[in-house]
Amino acid sequence: MPPRCCTEFADEILRALQAYGFAWDRPVLYQSTRNEPYQATLKALGAWTYLCARVADRTTAAAGPPPPAPTVKIRAPQDIDDFVAQQADGLYAYQLAVVVDDAAQSVTDVVRGADLLGSPPNLPPLLPGNPDPRLSPLGPRLQ
Repeated sequence: MPPRCCTEFADEILRALQAYGFAWDRPVLYQSTRNEPYQATLKALGAWTYLCARVADRTTAAAGPPPPAPTVKIRAPQDIDDFVAQQADGLYAYQLAVVVDDAAQSVTDVVRGADLLGSPPNLPPLLPGNPDPRLSPLGPRLQ
């Protein structure tokens, strides 16, 4: 599965964080290398997940390419829309990956731009034994 970004971009981000005084006490996790924990999480969510393939995405021509694989969605609790957890191309969505990775790293506090506070929507309570980190807004939008 391809990485979400080029290695040189990821390296530049890490250099920029170091220039601002950030340091990490564990190896950096890359979502493109973490398929097993994401798949295990989807399996653990069981009845909260379902396959979804929009009719508009399906090819109807007999000689055309095969229809795309369905996406995997999670039924979100409360008044939040269901969301994609695994895309049809096999990539795991940010909304799943970030929660699994935060839990793996024992993250307790998350600072996001106000535009991302609703994402991922309430997934930690669905994951047994995972902490529900405190979310804090940083501003109207991080750029």
